[in-house]
Amino acid sequence: MRITPGLRGGEFGLESVTSPDHYIQLNVIGNGAYGTVYKACHRTNENTFVALKKIKVPLTEEGIPMSMLREISTLKLLDQYAHPNIIRLLDVCHGRRLEKEQQLVLFLVFEHVDQDLSEYMQNCPPPGLPSDTVKNLMHQILHGIDFLHSHRILHRDLKPQNLLITNDGIVKLADFGLAKTYDFEMRLTSVVVTLWYRSPEVLLGCPYATPVDIWSLGCIMGEMYKNSPLFAGSSEGDQLDRIFRTIGTPLECEWPEEVSVSLNSFARHLPRDIRTIIPEICPEGKDLLEQMLEFDPRKRIGAYEALQHPYFSDSTYSISQESNTNSPNGRAKLLLKKKRYQEQLLLQTDGQLENLEKMIQDLEYSKVEMRILEGLKVGNEALKKMNEAMNIDEIERIMEETAEGIEKQREINELLNGKLSQEDEEAVDREYEELMRLEREHDEKQIILPEVPSEDLEPVFTTLSKSVDSFDKPRVQTDYGEVVGTRGTTLKGRGYNAFYAIPYADKPFRFEEAREPKPWTKPLDGSIPPPDCKQFRKGMPSGSEDCLYLNIFSPTNLKNSSEPLPVTIFVHGGAFYFYSSTTFGPRYLLDKDIILVTINYRIGIFGFLCTEDEVVPGNNGMKDQVMAFGWVQRNIAHFGGDPTSVTLLGFSAGANDVKSELLKGLFHRGYLVGGTAFNNWAVQKNSLQKAMTYAESVGCPTSSVPKMVRCLKKAPADKLASATFLFLKFLNTPLCPWGPVVDGGWSRNPFLLEYPIQSILANRHYNVPLVVSEAMFSGLFPVAEFIERNDIIHQLDDNWEELGSYFLDTVDTVPSELQTRTLEQIRFFYFRGKSLIQNRSAIIKVATDRLYQADIGRSLSVHATVNPRIYFYMFNYRGAKSSSDSLSGTENNYGVSHIDDTYYLLNQSIGGPIENDKVGLKMIDAMTEMYYRFAKTGRPVFLKDVGWPPVRGEMPSIRFLRIDSPDSAVLTTSRNLGNYKFWSGLPINEPWAGRVLTLP
Repeated sequence: MRITPGLRGGEFGLESVTSPDHYIQLNVIGNGAYGTVYKACHRTNENTFVALKKIKVPLTEEGIPMSMLREISTLKLLDQYAHPNIIRLLDVCHGRRLEKEQQLVLFLVFEHVDQDLSEYMQNCPPPGLPSDTVKNLMHQILHGIDFLHSHRILHRDLKPQNLLITNDGIVKLADFGLAKTYDFEMRLTSVVVTLWYRSPEVLLGCPYATPVDIWSLGCIMGEMYKNSPLFAGSSEGDQLDRIFRTIGTPLECEWPEEVSVSLNSFARHLPRDIRTIIPEICPEGKDLLEQMLEFDPRKRIGAYEALQHPYFSDSTYSISQESNTNSPNGRAKLLLKKKRYQEQLLLQTDGQLENLEKMIQDLEYSKVEMRILEGLKVGNEALKKMNEAMNIDEIERIMEETAEGIEKQREINELLNGKLSQEDEEAVDREYEELMRLEREHDEKQIILPEVPSEDLEPVFTTLSKSVDSFDKPRVQTDYGEVVGTRGTTLKGRGYNAFYAIPYADKPFRFEEAREPKPWTKPLDGSIPPPDCKQFRKGMPSGSEDCLYLNIFSPTNLKNSSEPLPVTIFVHGGAFYFYSSTTFGPRYLLDKDIILVTINYRIGIFGFLCTEDEVVPGNNGMKDQVMAFGWVQRNIAHFGGDPTSVTLLGFSAGANDVKSELLKGLFHRGYLVGGTAFNNWAVQKNSLQKAMTYAESVGCPTSSVPKMVRCLKKAPADKLASATFLFLKFLNTPLCPWGPVVDGGWSRNPFLLEYPIQSILANRHYNVPLVVSEAMFSGLFPVAEFIERNDIIHQLDDNWEELGSYFLDTVDTVPSELQTRTLEQIRFFYFRGKSLIQNRSAIIKVATDRLYQADIGRSLSVHATVNPRIYFYMFNYRGAKSSSDSLSGTENNYGVSHIDDTYYLLNQSIGGPIENDKVGLKMIDAMTEMYYRFAKTGRPVFLKDVGWPPVRGEMPSIRFLRIDSPDSAVLTTSRNLGNYKFWSGLPINEPWAGRVLTLP
């Protein structure tokens, strides 16, 4: 085996006289685009600190990628100008690697700065950064951006974490891992910019240039004023939606022609006055920010023009005369340096770079004869003993002393390579033997170090270091093969094992039932979350059809590791067409002794297309869930879980599958948040007609169902996902265009033989203990999207008969001849002759009753007649965050929204963290404890001194616990939950909810 010695920066065309060993890594200070950054010092001067960025460079068959050589050369050439707002690149080092490794390690040495802008903002006392400070920082950042752009360089990853601030208040642009030198006609890759700072053209996949940095800087400016991100999206579609809510939805003439996504996919929004979001911004600052946040990049202000803006008329910041581009001397020197820099770029042709790379590759090193296999074997045995017998501190101490031994052996080798007398050689041999004896006897635990020649110890030591990581990763042998996971930490600092992307089914064929997964022979990498299932979210398609994976999280540091733990399987909601298993995490629930499983299942057309016959019987998404539950039953014991104690935790649409006989015996308790199988949106209506509408939209024939389905199977997945917007008639309503169907009449393997209410009333239902929850103002989903939009409320008011039928989901369940009268009854009952804009609270109330509470009341009453173990609570605590935030684009308190209680059971990405809220932390404790008790015993307890009896089996009297805060809960009764009596009297045909309309 050939060993490649360390290369110096000079071999890249850069002057470098040091190796990584000359720097002492002190601690990790951040993670950049392509590497980890350490605070370090030079071994010869421990009082001088640097930032050491470690980059792993993948090697191609031709060697070091050309892009990496060009990037480092560009950084070094920029350093010649010593711009005060650009971080200095001081050195480039190259680490050692084994020849067969497909990557090498580079170390970029930068000047060290103690804090970034994100930390600077966090450390600033309330109410945040003063306006003058924001102005000063913006002026400096723009100087740095102007300098980059004048040299045809895009930063492409501007965010607060990449803007460093010295103790003297000087801003330094850092982390050029994504920076790129561009030509004006080239099309750049879309893999740029952290999501919250990503410009519309990048989100839409269009070509871009310098305006991409200006947009990011505009987002940063807004964040400095607002003290929170301006557009904190959770996906590309959500990011665009948040942007349009502020700057307004573009006009048709402004929409890029090359974009595949239709402008009609997005709701129409008028521009908002930026002062409603940032009240303290001055008029000049408002004007500058609006010019930086122009949708059309051609209209966006440039960095040089921004520096001349009146906003900076009283700015006191100026860069040095040497670099000041506005001074005659500074401009002349800058132009001269720029000319030299461009001349150097012209000299660096691709052919010369290829020759340079070939020279590096052609370096040959002498072969070393060594007992490497024996050394590795002994080394691994030593590691096992270390792992068993010693703590981490002891291991680190031995590894440090071993490294010192290696250094001494290297000195011996240097002597051996010279000309020694026989007497000197014998002395060296004695010293070498003594060294090996000391290493063997060095530890009282008798750890045996491999006796191999000194030149062999480095690869062995490298292997041992890598093996530490390998042994540290959790491993589980399932019925299908071994899974190697990763580790995480809970809210309270408890460790947990995480096993991501375990396939519970084989890659599915479109519109067909899932199949058993194939066993795997090599260890499965469970450290990377799975892709989302293909979906349509916030106006954009995303995800993959190969998505049938589950994730398993298990706590560590158990008091009794031999006792199996109760298991929770979490089924996400999302109206049956968005969200995924990775939207929700284990940070809160895993502080309890519980195993958490989160699952993906096919959604939208891919999971719920139904032709009402055997061609596509429907319910594939629900059957995916059944297969996932079966996999858990067979394998969860390998992870320490108890297959006889499984709780289904489902929210919204995910609370809908507890009624299928296919799941009988696969779970033993149910915790249903914000939904039951009785909800008006819980069953898909007119499924065959929907399938034909879909087919027509993508150009497929509808005259024959088999031909139509064959054509749909060949259609582009993104095109199918995007067609979801055809069924969203008023903003995002009706809520659930897709969903389960009663397939007993045509499916060979039905998921639902009959409506759940029929099974329950006939006592054919699988009864388990249930907790059902509802939010006090759940209708905020979807009302929060337009509650402050007067234009949309007026539109709904003026077109109540049409838009109201979509908003309240009566369009498919009330006969057309009765729609007008029915909607007039609803309007009079809730609005009493007032306009909608005069009674916004009634808009929330009518949505709450119709879409959630009236049906949940009916569900509870029917269930309780045959199941005495049903507990119901009304969640009435509005914390720092709400699910309504992501809809409204604000953090305004409209009340407790649909599924807000899940914020205190699972950490999630859809609405932001709540962990800085002290009362919110108490609520997390209270909710996770209540859930844990139920998962263990089948009976929930919120407060010990507040009784919580199960629901009685008569309607309309419903007993439930109202949770007002972590310390307050009240047992109460409702005799007309969700105005159930009113809704029962309307001509609505929804047999799954017990409303059967018989027309004369």
